[in-house]
Amino acid sequence: MPKPDNKTLIEVYKVTLGEEQFFNNTFENRLAFFTGLLSSLLTAIILGIFYAKDTLEFVALLVGPIALVLVAVRGIHAVKRASERISKILTVRAKIEQALGLTTPFRSQGKISDLYWEKEPIVNVEHLESRKKHKSSSEFIQYAMNDKKGYLTGIITFFRIFILIGFLSEGIILYKVVSLIV
Repeated sequence: MPKPDNKTLIEVYKVTLGEEQFFNNTFENRLAFFTGLLSSLLTAIILGIFYAKDTLEFVALLVGPIALVLVAVRGIHAVKRASERISKILTVRAKIEQALGLTTPFRSQGKISDLYWEKEPIVNVEHLESRKKHKSSSEFIQYAMNDKKGYLTGIITFFRIFILIGFLSEGIILYKVVSLIV
């Protein structure tokens, strides 16, 4: 396939930046939605444990931790999917930036007398270095999805804490139910 002209690349780049913004917003919205829902469920469970009085109330309360676990698992899947889309669009953006010459140092050609950072490309150097560590865009995406130090890992750990709390609260509620029956 022949290289597209710069005008076409710039149009595709604009669309790519729009998609990146859309996927970032989607990621943040999913995170906010699931965090809010999990916080509400956890609050309801804690209040239920403290204020439930009879066996029937505790039995009804058993649904809360199950819902907490299910929502947290769904939240993990939702943020993973959004993160994967962001990683994919970043690889497209990286290819377009390279084709447009945005990854090579800027040359002033004597027109700008106080040019700063002239030995750096327009694209951030740290972004370029992270791209160069991978042989292919697929490898870049896989690394982003499995990076143990990355943002996604922290969010997944956060959701897993809610899963753990769900199991613990289910145990507490079951203990209360059994102690009321016996």
